[in-house]
Amino acid sequence: MSLARAQPWLRYSRASAIGAVALVGGEESEDVALVDPFDIPLRDWLGRDEHLGPDFVSTTVLPNAFESAVQRLKNRPDEEEGEENVLFIDISATEEQRISASIQIQDVPVLVDYFLQRGYLDAASDIHIEPTEEFLLIRNRVDGILHEDNSLPIDRHAEIVSRIKILSGMDVAEKRRPQDGRIGTSIRQNAIDVRVSTFPTIHGEKLVMRLLDRNALRPSPEDLGMLPRDLRLLYEKLDAPFGLVMISGPTGSGKTTTLYSCLGRIDKTRKNVLTVEDPVEYRLKGVHQMQVNDRIGVTFESGLRTILRQDPDVIMVGECRDQETAGMAIQAALTGHIVFSTIHTNDAIGVITRLLDMGIDSFLVANALTLAIAQRLVRKICDQCRGAKRGDEILARLASEGITVERLVSLGIHVETEEEYQCGTGCPHCRNTGYQGRQAVFEVFEMTNTARAMIMAPDFNADTLRAYSREQRMTTLIHHGERMIANGITTHEEVIRVLGESY
Repeated sequence: MSLARAQPWLRYSRASAIGAVALVGGEESEDVALVDPFDIPLRDWLGRDEHLGPDFVSTTVLPNAFESAVQRLKNRPDEEEGEENVLFIDISATEEQRISASIQIQDVPVLVDYFLQRGYLDAASDIHIEPTEEFLLIRNRVDGILHEDNSLPIDRHAEIVSRIKILSGMDVAEKRRPQDGRIGTSIRQNAIDVRVSTFPTIHGEKLVMRLLDRNALRPSPEDLGMLPRDLRLLYEKLDAPFGLVMISGPTGSGKTTTLYSCLGRIDKTRKNVLTVEDPVEYRLKGVHQMQVNDRIGVTFESGLRTILRQDPDVIMVGECRDQETAGMAIQAALTGHIVFSTIHTNDAIGVITRLLDMGIDSFLVANALTLAIAQRLVRKICDQCRGAKRGDEILARLASEGITVERLVSLGIHVETEEEYQCGTGCPHCRNTGYQGRQAVFEVFEMTNTARAMIMAPDFNADTLRAYSREQRMTTLIHHGERMIANGITTHEEVIRVLGESY
């Protein structure tokens, strides 16, 4: 007999709340495991349930075992999707090797399962299925870089695409228009949401599958890698009674992780926290999350308008895409709420210029915005093949890639020729890249009285504000990258690759 049977009358959320889970056994009658067998009101409630009856059998279970069972229930997508709509994948290592050795002749369902599990085990954020003139290419994006994983004959393309479109609820017959869908999967007993997008090309439909781990760790701000000064500023704004915190950066720069880590720091027992997101990537306990749905008119603007009627203390808006959403977020911040949102700009000062370009009044921007954070993700040196190189070797390698000393000076990057710097030499563990995993690089701008006056001035100039902020010891993206190089976290090449065009 084992714990955690998924029953319609005792789902994960209820089981976790009341401290009871159904047992899996050979008997026809329903048995229940209880953390507290002396909880009389709970026993009475269970006895009145039509699925159990007053003569139900109960078993006492230790809290650790109960938590493990509840976690298994949480990881089963059939909690919300219905078991018939869930793709369960658990390919053994031996079977995986067999499939890899004969991949050209495998059945389509096996291939799709194999590609999804490979992507998950490689910690890929996206799986690309790309038709070319000669063959079908499968590539995985790992640590922000696309790597070729497999190739198949082009004649397998149509059936693989059809299989994925059926699983994700798309129209199989429609091949001329882009489509979006999703697949609920359980890979190695971990619930993974797969967001699927199609893109018609001259060689056929290209598919991208984004993997979202529902139970991925959402770190606290301390785990993000912020410098002590920047972390202190963030905590001050999180504890403030009102204000707007904007996080900027390109797609895939870790903005969502930073947002969730900020929400994790909020005391949700005393504050009403609401979000409007597209999509809801992670579920946070104690946070009321709304999913954008353009088909029924639920947009960021309408969602935010509804949130403001819900007596909120803290609001998170997934993205300020237009003037209306940005304007409402600023008004919410000015009327006594903490508001978090994201925006697409190159650096922290760019947040201000973007809001002004949207048509927001400079007075409102200067008085609502309290913190602007720009961030990127840089790859970390692989610990399995970590080594060292002299500065002159690094300069020679950069020169071979067309990066001159003048370019380094313009970026503010310094390389000491006699000093040794950490680097990765490449190994199978890191796909011979020398890098494994990523960490965020931050630039944090704090609104001050002087900055506020500069923004509201008729002759406001972003470069002047940027220069003033650097004089006030604002750590730029490049400077944070240099700190990471000095600490042996990343390399000059990686900092230049990611941040070389930031300014």
